[in-house]
Amino acid sequence: MQSVTPSFSNTLSGVGTVLSGIAGIGAQQKQYESQMQQYNAQADYQAALIRHQVEQNYNDQLAIRQEQAQQQEILNRQRMVSKVQTQQGKSSAAASAAARGVSGASVSAALQEYDIQGSMYLEGLTRQQQMLSAATETNIESIGNRKYIPGVIEKPTKVPMVTGIGSVLADTFNLFDARQKIVQSEMLKL
Repeated sequence: MQSVTPSFSNTLSGVGTVLSGIAGIGAQQKQYESQMQQYNAQADYQAALIRHQVEQNYNDQLAIRQEQAQQQEILNRQRMVSKVQTQQGKSSAAASAAARGVSGASVSAALQEYDIQGSMYLEGLTRQQQMLSAATETNIESIGNRKYIPGVIEKPTKVPMVTGIGSVLADTFNLFDARQKIVQSEMLKL
């Protein structure tokens, strides 16, 4: 009866060693899966930050374009008002000159003065529109340069897991071989 007990005990011990090895392999796999989950979560977070930055840039650029359109409309209205005022001024000056009996070069000079002043004002509005367009494009470009640059994240590799599994298997087989040698030596004693 004594010869059966050591053999059964050694067999159970060997099974325990194999189960321990299997658990070690499972732990290596779980560690790799955990690292992949962390990697995926970080990648998702960074992608969300990039999407948010792109959306924010688009909204900021859209707001600038809308502001530009409003300013352009104001300048266009001022241009129309200037043209109307110039025409009214010329008509009034011509009527006034006619009522006073003035004609010829002096009336022409007065009308030409209205044209010159109106042209200078329109030229100023044109320069203002050009500066507004240039400033808008500069602002749009600077917003386009605002970018979220994510930090580098390294994707986990399976090398540590495979190495860990190899180490667990080697340890398991070494223990199993050691136990088998113990069992054989016990068997020889019988």
